[in-house]
Order: sequence, then C-alpha cells, then structure tokens
Amino acid sequence: MKSIIVLISLISSLSSYSVPKLQFIGEQSFDSSKILNGLKFGGISGIVKADESTWYAISDDRADHGVARYFSLEIKEKDRSLFVTPKKWIELKAQDGKSYEKGSIDFEGITLLGNGNLLISSEGDHRFEKKIDPALSEYKLNGEFVKTWTVPVKFLPPKRGLRNRGVRFNLSLESLAASDDQSRVFTINEEPLVQDGELLDKEDGIVRIVEYNRSKPVAEYPYLASQLPNPWKFPEAKGNNGVVDLLYYEKNQVIVVERAFLKNNYKNVIRLYLSELDAKKNIKMVESLKKSKVVPLKKSLLLDLETIPTKLDNIEGIAWGPKLKDGSRTIILVSDNNFSSKQRTLFLFFKLVP
Repeated sequence: MKSIIVLISLISSLSSYSVPKLQFIGEQSFDSSKILNGLKFGGISGIVKADESTWYAISDDRADHGVARYFSLEIKEKDRSLFVTPKKWIELKAQDGKSYEKGSIDFEGITLLGNGNLLISSEGDHRFEKKIDPALSEYKLNGEFVKTWTVPVKFLPPKRGLRNRGVRFNLSLESLAASDDQSRVFTINEEPLVQDGELLDKEDGIVRIVEYNRSKPVAEYPYLASQLPNPWKFPEAKGNNGVVDLLYYEKNQVIVVERAFLKNNYKNVIRLYLSELDAKKNIKMVESLKKSKVVPLKKSLLLDLETIPTKLDNIEGIAWGPKLKDGSRTIILVSDNNFSSKQRTLFLFFKLVP
C-alpha cells in the first residue's frame, strides 16, 4: 500500500507546463592542487551571480585547509563557450570578528540579498560535544558577520527527549536561492526530516522548500525528491540521493538540482527538475508529514546530465551564467571536489533554450 501511495504522489507531482531546454556548450575543470592566493581553490558547494562579470562561490572548507572563505570569480564567453578565472578569496569572520575555529562551520549554499549582503547556509554538525545547529547567516561582502536568520524549529537536529524529529546529519540546509528582485529567499533540506519520512534510498520522499521574507520564514512547500537511481538494478544498491541546490527560474518556478552517488560503481547521477511553487500547498503548520496526506509540488525533468558528453563529478551548485553574444541566457553548474586528489572542481555550462 505504501508504494501505491508514493506512486500516486509522484503522478500528482508531474507537470504539464512548458519546460525549457538546456543545451550543453562546454566545461572547465581545476584539479585539487589549484592554489589561489596561498589557499586551496576547492570545496565549492554554492555559486551566485553578482553581475555580468563577477560570481561568488562558497567553499565548504571547515577551516581545515585555511580560513573560512568564499571566492570571487570572473566568467566570460570565449570560443562559443564560457571561461572561469578565479580572482581572489575573502575570509568570512565569526560573530566576534575573529576567524572561525576549525570544524565550527559547514558552509554549503550562497545567495545575494537586496541590500548587497551575502546569505550563506551551514549544515551544522551535532556529532560532537560542541554541537552546531544548521544556520543561515548574513555577511557583508568584506566577510564581516551581520546576523543570523531564523531556522524553523522543526529543522533543528534531534536532541535528548526529542529524537524523532529534525534534520539528519550532513543532509541539512545545502542550498540557497533568491528571486529575481531578491525579495524572496529559498532553501531546502537535502533529504527528508526525521518526522517527514525515510532516507531517499528505497523510495521517493518529501523535503521542504522554505521561503523567507526579510529574514523570517513565511512558507514551506512540499517537494517530492526522487529515490536513489538504480538503472543497473543492483539488488543491494548503495548510496544516497538528495537536493543540493536551487535556482529561481521565473514566475514562481525553481530549478532543483538532485544529486545521487552510486557507491556500487562510483558513479554520480545528476538531474535537474523544474518545479512550481504553489501557495495553496504551504505546509508550514504541518509538523510531521508521516501522518499527513500532502500533495507535492508539480515537477518536470529538465535535464538528466547522463545525456551530456562528459564525466560527471560531485555537482553541488547552480547559478545563472553570463548572457551570450546572441542574447541567450546561460546556466552554470559546479562541483565540490571535497579537497580530494581523486576529484576536481568542474564547471559545466549550458545555454537556455526557452
């Protein structure tokens, strides 16, 4: 019966609205030995467009390979593709104005606010004595801490006496996106909250897109994330799938990046979906989805990166790219190399075909 309910939810989430196409136009990669102004260039988990020549990319370095930082990049059209030039890094400072201590942060998502500041998400870590909650923190472009934003209580990790709720370790606030006018900000948990469902290994599950207005959460939307892909029908498929980033598209629509890693054959599966936010499906007041009949948002497959001619890596970020000379818009994806010599920082470039 449970599988039937999941199937009904999936069918109800499919959309009939017009879906644009993405044309692959190129790639660029940096190996993990890349040094930028004395520190490693890597760990990129999120990226955002600042203007037609500048992009900001957040590193998820927990101060293990240098100070907590974000990168400033230049991206230009070259030879009918795009070309990335890392320019500098900017240290992000803690609330007391000092450098973050090793292991005290886990930055993942980044976006720009209407006031010119940066908003950065952190997944948090509750494994150790000094527990760190998931957070959304605002910074000036010079890295100075401004303030924290409110994270809904239902997202906070399980605590003593309340173990059947909250985000799971390393599956928290991975993403950030802002609307075109930057008045609305969105984030989403990578995999379902404990009180909402199981991990995305054997079945689909609902995660919550949280909408913010002026640093306060105002709505939550149910997005049906897909289960772990298993095209080879492994009887014991191992790995995980999850939502790693968002990009506001237009007219209340968002592009959602789902990333899976298949441990059986060390393979990344990356899929982009277009989803439509619907105010009628606000689940902000629903504490647990396990006992609630919720119809998820409409969702359409935009692109399966299995179809492009390149070897994929650990994609974690999405952003608008520069406009091409012909006026076309572009989209950029970027991978987190985990500071591993076996991975690289990979940029993928796509032309948007409405």
